Amino acid sequence: MVFDMDPTRGYSNAAVSLAHEFGHTFGLSHEHQRWSTWFPDSGTEPLLTPNCANLKNYDTFNDDKSKRDCEPTNNLCSSQQLASDLKFSTQDILPFKAFSHRFQSPAFDWVSIMLYPRTTGAKSIKGIPQYVLPKADSGKLEPSLMPPA
Repeated sequence: MVFDMDPTRGYSNAAVSLAHEFGHTFGLSHEHQRWSTWFPDSGTEPLLTPNCANLKNYDTFNDDKSKRDCEPTNNLCSSQQLASDLKFSTQDILPFKAFSHRFQSPAFDWVSIMLYPRTTGAKSIKGIPQYVLPKADSGKLEPSLMPPA
């Protein structure tokens, strides 16, 4: 759990970031790290389609021959454990199978305060943050900044 006042990180709003971190203290997990979101039952498409190439450290990691030879980047874009072991930023967005039991509802909560914004960890091109976590249906993925009514 990290609380960062930097407005260019996370939610770009200190109150929302604090509410998110309090969610962790109450045992809530990141909504986007549900196993079923990435690896749904057969016949169902994933809800999110990560764009690893838009992560800040993707190019640096790809340019580092010792890391690239150790593990192809595409594996780092699908394995949370591997990304964590090698300190690759997908560790913050990929699912934890072991945490699947922590979610109270089987349905994905598209307005959860525990859902990262789509540009979290993204590199910028000409000052525009790129999408890292787009919805599979190309819809806009943005967490709620207010509690539901």
